[in-house]
Amino acid sequence: MLIYWAYPAYKIGSWPVIPKSWFNVLGLESQLANGLAYHFNFMWILMGAGFFYLLFSTFFQNWKHLVPVPSDGKRLWQMGRFALGLEKEKPVEGKYNPAQKLAYFTTILALALVVASGWAIYKPARLFWMAEALGGYRNARFIHFSCTVYLVLFFVVHVIQVVRAGWRNFSAMVTGGTSTQSPNQIP
Repeated sequence: MLIYWAYPAYKIGSWPVIPKSWFNVLGLESQLANGLAYHFNFMWILMGAGFFYLLFSTFFQNWKHLVPVPSDGKRLWQMGRFALGLEKEKPVEGKYNPAQKLAYFTTILALALVVASGWAIYKPARLFWMAEALGGYRNARFIHFSCTVYLVLFFVVHVIQVVRAGWRNFSAMVTGGTSTQSPNQIP
């Protein structure tokens, strides 16, 4: 948000995606240098974590559970109907249900696009080929912004879903422990 404040390029009609009043209320106006510093520091953390995640996924072959397969389409429809209360019987799940697979897989793709587009807009002269592969500098900037919005929404929905499933599930997500609590129990 600190970076977006300096140049609110994206609008819905004539309305900016993030109104200026939000920056004033949050006390975030005129902090472009701080925003860039935070952004570049967290960039290295994101890339390092992503690198280790890819190593872990490859070594333990966890990636196989996240790649959607054609049969997931029908199961995704059944899962959606169950989630909306239109079906009483819960569909059969593997390690991840089809909705989780789709969300996690698209999140990994969004993270890869965030990194690629970020480098393309950070070093557009040196990495011109990367910017061109993404449709040019302006398009790379739009991809970077759009994927960031997707990742923030994914994070918010993910945490809400885990909290809805129960406190032990939430603590298991944070600590890496196991959850033995049923989804309807309250801590």
